Amino acid sequence: MILILVQLFMRITRSDNTLSTTQTLDQLLTSTSKKTINIAVLSSYPPRECGIATYTDDLITALQAKHQADVNYHMIAIDSNKERYAEIAMVKQVLDPGSDQSYQDCICYVNTGDIDLCIIQHEFGLFYKNEPGFFQFLEQVSVPVLTVFHTVLPRPDDMMYQKVRSINQYVEQIIVMTEKSEEILIQDYQLEKEKISVIPHGTHKVVPKNTDALKKKYNAEGRKVVSTFGLLGPGKSIETTLHALPSIIEKHKDVLFLVLGKTHPSLVAEEGEKYRDYLEGIVEELQITEHVRFVNKFLEINELLDYLQLTDIYLFTSKDPNQAVSGTFSYAVSCGCPIISTPIPHATEVLRDDVGQLFDFGDSKGLSELVLEYFDNPTHLHTMSLNALHISSFNTWENSAINHVLLFNHFLKDKELSFSIPETNINHILKLTTDFGMLQFSKFSSPDIDSGYTLDDNARALIFALEYYEETRDIQILHALKLYLEVMLFCYQPETKSFLNYVDYTEQFTDQNNEDSLEDSNGRAIWALGSFIKHHESLPDIFQPYVSKVLLIIQSFISHSEAVSPRSIAFTIKGLLHSIAINNKELQLLIKNKVTYYADILIGQYRANSEKDWDWFEPSITYGNAILPEALLLAGDYLNNNAMIEVAEKAIRFLVKHTSKNGYMELISNRSWFDKGNIEHREEGGEQPIDASYTTMALAKFNDICPDKGYDKSCRKSFEWFLGKNRLNQAVYDQNTGGCYDGLETKYVNLNQGAESTVCYHLASNAVRSMDKKSKATTPIAQNLINLKTKQSGVAV
Repeated sequence: MILILVQLFMRITRSDNTLSTTQTLDQLLTSTSKKTINIAVLSSYPPRECGIATYTDDLITALQAKHQADVNYHMIAIDSNKERYAEIAMVKQVLDPGSDQSYQDCICYVNTGDIDLCIIQHEFGLFYKNEPGFFQFLEQVSVPVLTVFHTVLPRPDDMMYQKVRSINQYVEQIIVMTEKSEEILIQDYQLEKEKISVIPHGTHKVVPKNTDALKKKYNAEGRKVVSTFGLLGPGKSIETTLHALPSIIEKHKDVLFLVLGKTHPSLVAEEGEKYRDYLEGIVEELQITEHVRFVNKFLEINELLDYLQLTDIYLFTSKDPNQAVSGTFSYAVSCGCPIISTPIPHATEVLRDDVGQLFDFGDSKGLSELVLEYFDNPTHLHTMSLNALHISSFNTWENSAINHVLLFNHFLKDKELSFSIPETNINHILKLTTDFGMLQFSKFSSPDIDSGYTLDDNARALIFALEYYEETRDIQILHALKLYLEVMLFCYQPETKSFLNYVDYTEQFTDQNNEDSLEDSNGRAIWALGSFIKHHESLPDIFQPYVSKVLLIIQSFISHSEAVSPRSIAFTIKGLLHSIAINNKELQLLIKNKVTYYADILIGQYRANSEKDWDWFEPSITYGNAILPEALLLAGDYLNNNAMIEVAEKAIRFLVKHTSKNGYMELISNRSWFDKGNIEHREEGGEQPIDASYTTMALAKFNDICPDKGYDKSCRKSFEWFLGKNRLNQAVYDQNTGGCYDGLETKYVNLNQGAESTVCYHLASNAVRSMDKKSKATTPIAQNLINLKTKQSGVAV
């Protein structure tokens, strides 16, 4: 440790001075606190062209994006052609599946290479040339092995039964992609359910594009497009669709069938383009040349997703009833394609949610009837497309990575994969912001202008924008920041010394202001305006004229308004404590008196409601809960009142206890509150990002004021709710858009990305980043480093 410290000190004091103190501290912490994890992956891998190679590449890419960068993946590529992997850094070994020596080399690499875990992407065809060598690998590898079964055959003969049971004997866990595959392993192979994990095939998160524009780009303008894709071979049964087309064309002369993909390389090696020639012969015989297009190439992912997004109906005609899962099918669902499919297990599970329909193997007449039914009912077609998008969100590669990470952690002994904090992406925040302010709702990731505006959303947005600019000096947020501030002033009513909350898209106040209680909105406004006072000196000069206006509102609010609800009190306390940054003794005295008064009210509410096993301010835990103990903590710290801090700690520990479950946060449902008299009852679903956000922000403050009590761990656990460590193991934050989904329902994520959810995520992200930054700067080793730097330079750092 001393050696590391000295080496880092020497680097800091070099004459070129290229390494900052902050960077040095980050590197020091990384080198002393993180343990590198090494995971071997045995699989086919690009540039080999096969479905499992593509699957593995997509999975590893998703894993690397999801967890922190202290993991190395060691690819063991299955291929007899070693030379084509020479320049692929991740490929550490190439397994020639027919060579005994190659298996021995791979065993040696895994056992002597500091490998922590081995993942095998299994398909019987990959290992058929030397199955004894494969089983020897399983037997002799000394690290935990997880195996992903890409094929699960029902009703096995004795040989297949013994093979699967032998694999099960040597591995710690078997991963399958459908519930049907799990059922077959349990019923037909007598495997233990506890040893099987179901992780669906991943799909790409698709950013929707304009369908008409895509059809024009790919020369399908004005056509009704049906398509299928994948490496071509007889098992695809493309002829089933070709024979269905004449009756479809009779009613829809604009139909176009796209056959996307080249012939499977192994098939080409054996018999050339025999199958494709056969299909082209059918096309000529049926005289449907103008309605069929073969796209004979291996499609890169972006081009493939374009083709699928311009598709009106996706056809899956595989004639293999034992095909457990299809990556091609998964990609089509992710693009919102309504599906018509043969009844393979994967399709049977997905299509039960009104994403499409099934038809029998080889039934061209049944296929044509379904296609015509779809084209005759465009409303239902659109509904199925939306359903497909909802289902696919559950199966994105990001969510696949989440489930793999959580599974890996069971077998990593004293190491653990943790989720990385995504880079801040403010695109959706800016997208939600019009020339007036921040809109309230979105439909998926598209802002809904009809939803209008609220003071609440613009107040939260102002707080985030202030924090973000203070940290980054990113000037692109400044225009939005100014708009949010002006919404606050627009909503302020001087005659009543209070704020209105609801504004429609024409910038008129709505009747809802007369129907709803606006107490919490008013408190939140003071929190936001106090934040402006706290940060105003870091803002450009154009913001300085607003300072006197904001101070006048805060002072008037203190003098004339009276918060009553606990949350309104808590928001107001936070805003007032931010406002003490201004050098105005009269205002500071007013603030101190008001904070004392409000903190005493919170203490009184706690005493009135708390009893054995109920350390809380109210008879129910409802929404935005953590703001209450946080505000009392801040007041106690400001007033140097340990009794307040003690009550705040009791309350936050009580809240964390009752929202923690199996290592993750399970938030209070907005469908039914958590009542004192019914403490065992908890309804699933209805978990809101605002609760995860307020809990994260509160715990960061508790860690700041009451360090070394484990609040940092609880804070990260709360924040990881957004990243996928939650009841559904689903990401709630969309890193692609920078938006946050509107919550966890019973079985799925609400895919709308509204203002409240999005800004609350970013506020929580800011809190965790700030906490980590302070932690790195105050660790004893880091402090010694700073002291060394100070001594060397003769100035404070």
